[in-house]
Amino acid sequence: MRFGFCVVRRNASGQVDPAFGSGGTANVNFGHDWLGLGSEAIAYDNAGNIVVAGRLVPKYPLRHATFGVARFNSSGSLDRRFGVRGRRVFRVKGSDSGAQNHITGMRLGPRGRIVVTGAFQPDFSREDGGDAIVASLRADGSTDRSFAR
Repeated sequence: MRFGFCVVRRNASGQVDPAFGSGGTANVNFGHDWLGLGSEAIAYDNAGNIVVAGRLVPKYPLRHATFGVARFNSSGSLDRRFGVRGRRVFRVKGSDSGAQNHITGMRLGPRGRIVVTGAFQPDFSREDGGDAIVASLRADGSTDRSFAR
């Protein structure tokens, strides 16, 4: 079974927009390696593209949280100029891969930059709510290594 994010676009009257994707919905598949996932943030950029970010829960035990970001063109097709075929997966090393990991927000910035915020629980025995993450991606989906320097 494959898991991914699903986006439904509605028109001004609230009806599903049949011109978007396939009958009003667009999907991104992240492959076979995930038990589950959830899209947790969505935004439009200045070009009308739709950016979606969320949590990926790996099928196999990993010692880090995993998150996914995908960008759709305004037509509902994946933007193949972003990441790998429209998707980007990133991991937070040192965190636990369980359900306590989640995206808390996303902001689109100048020149197509994407800043994603989230939280992860590095140790399930902790009761303090875990640690925060902030990741910055360039317009092409690559990691913005100049961020926070």
